Amino acid sequence: MQIFAKMIGSGKANARSLLSAGKEIKEEDVKVGDIVILWRGSKNGWMGHVGFVAGFVGDEVKILGGNQNNAVNIRNYPKSRVLGYRRIDY
Repeated sequence: MQIFAKMIGSGKANARSLLSAGKEIKEEDVKVGDIVILWRGSKNGWMGHVGFVAGFVGDEVKILGGNQNNAVNIRNYPKSRVLGYRRIDY
């Protein structure tokens, strides 16, 4: 995570730091491969989760991420947990 954070400019290893990376994207403009940042524990806390958007199903976002049930996989999360979507263009 920290190497990825340095590559895109935030330089911090926590998931929420990616809320300032790249360009903010509205949900209706999200494409597969954009970054999604979720809150974990408490919406106003410091913990979070980050992954790549793999699609949407109803009120859930499909996320390709690591450390999801101790594996890299695609898992659905409620959209209500989303803090933001970001796009990194190179």
